[in-house]
Amino acid sequence: MTRILIAEDEPHIVRFLVKGLQAQGYATTVADDGDQALLLARSGAFDLMLLDLGLPELDGLHVLQEMRRAQVRLPVIVVTARGSSADIVTGLDTGADDYLSKPFRLAELLARVRARLRPAPAAEEMALCNGDLVLDLRTRQAQVAARTVDLSAREFALAEVFLRHPGQVLSREQLLSHVWGYDYDPGSNVVEVYVRYLRNKIGPDRIVTIRGAGYRLIKEPATAPALPSGRGPPGSPGGPRPGTAVGSLVAAVLGPVLADVLLAVLAVPRAVLVVPLPREAETDVLHSCHDPHLFPLSGETCWGSLPLHPHLRVPG
Repeated sequence: MTRILIAEDEPHIVRFLVKGLQAQGYATTVADDGDQALLLARSGAFDLMLLDLGLPELDGLHVLQEMRRAQVRLPVIVVTARGSSADIVTGLDTGADDYLSKPFRLAELLARVRARLRPAPAAEEMALCNGDLVLDLRTRQAQVAARTVDLSAREFALAEVFLRHPGQVLSREQLLSHVWGYDYDPGSNVVEVYVRYLRNKIGPDRIVTIRGAGYRLIKEPATAPALPSGRGPPGSPGGPRPGTAVGSLVAAVLGPVLADVLLAVLAVPRAVLVVPLPREAETDVLHSCHDPHLFPLSGETCWGSLPLHPHLRVPG
């Protein structure tokens, strides 16, 4: 339930506000002086504050100043008899979110309360992504595999439509309507022309033609982050390769199929593989390589981070 803090010292106004707000489903708490109002405002237990400026102990304006100085983001509607232009400007500049002069109508107050409690709009989208294709909506540029590509206004609009609907078939009529803003003209080939332009810039295989239906941007998974050094997949710059000494050794001991599985698991962070390893095979492994960095013989016998103790494990 939405909780509203009422900082007001006049009993008849307090009763009026409590009755009107509770009738709308809000929970209310009353603070009748500035010190109590500031203490409750700092508690983080409220969604909105109605603040009278003429509070005893600590003036409402000082309450507001202290709240904002302490980075208290609680929305505040000032409800006060101080209604001059100078008072309104001072209240808003001090940190009030809204200002309502007494006397006021309950309907207007409730409307202002609803406005302050309305959820903030979602953050504006800054980029559209599909695999390694990124469309920056601010710079109006495309990034293709970290390469910047400049697009014309029509090319950008066409790319945006595709990236907002990856994997969906978009007809010529839909593309004409979204990009050019007019109805389908059977004699126009403008869509085909600009699809060709776009393919030339972002890659010919990203947009496929669906005969008799339209075009589809192939939906791709997000680009995976680079793997840590030494943990790449088989054949990658940082990973073990079957053709290297270590890869050949593993293949010789475990067999080519199991070796491929093992080398692939190395590319997966925190993967664990348990493989029964005969004692004679473990001995062969240990005596086949004399590199102390790969096979430290003190303590737990291991290949890199790969313990070979009576079972083979691939830890993360």
